[in-house]
Amino acid sequence: VDDGSIDNTLKLSKNLAKKYKNIKIIHQKNMGKSSAINNALKYVKTDVFGYIDADSYMSKNIISKSIEYISKYDSVVAPAIPSKTNKLILKLQELEYMTVAISRRLSSLIGAMFLTPGFAIYKTSVIRKIHGFCETTITEDLEMGLKLIMNGYKIGYIPNTFVFTI
Repeated sequence: VDDGSIDNTLKLSKNLAKKYKNIKIIHQKNMGKSSAINNALKYVKTDVFGYIDADSYMSKNIISKSIEYISKYDSVVAPAIPSKTNKLILKLQELEYMTVAISRRLSSLIGAMFLTPGFAIYKTSVIRKIHGFCETTITEDLEMGLKLIMNGYKIGYIPNTFVFTI
C-alpha cells in the first residue's frame, strides 16, 4: 500500500509488481499507516498477513520463523535494532533497543507482550474479528497490541531474527 508517498515508493513498487505477478499495488491518498493496513486487509486472502515499516528491513530468516511461531500465537513480532551504529548516539540507541528486546522476549514468555512494533505478522481472522486497526491513533502498534491483549489474544516474540531500522 502506497499511502500517498512523495518519494519513489510508488514507482519502485510498480516496477516490482511487473517483475513479480503476485504483488498488488494499492495507492491511496495519505491517510496514515493504520488506514493503509486496513485498506490492504480488504485484499488479504491468506490465513496470515503482516507489515513492515518503510524505514526498516528484515533478517533473511524472519518470514519462515514468523510462520513457525504464528501457530502458537495470534500475532508475532521480532526485535528491532538500528541498521547502522557508526556514531555514538546510534550505539546508545542499539543498546536501548537490545535492552527493550530482552524485556519484550521475557514479556512474551509470560503472556504480557503488548506491542506490535515496526514489523508484525497477524492471524487475518483475529484482526478482522477485532475490526482492524484504529485509524485515529498515531501509535497503531501500541493500540493493536493492547487491543489484542484486551480481547484475550496472545502476542509472541520471534527469537533469532531482527528487523533493522534506519
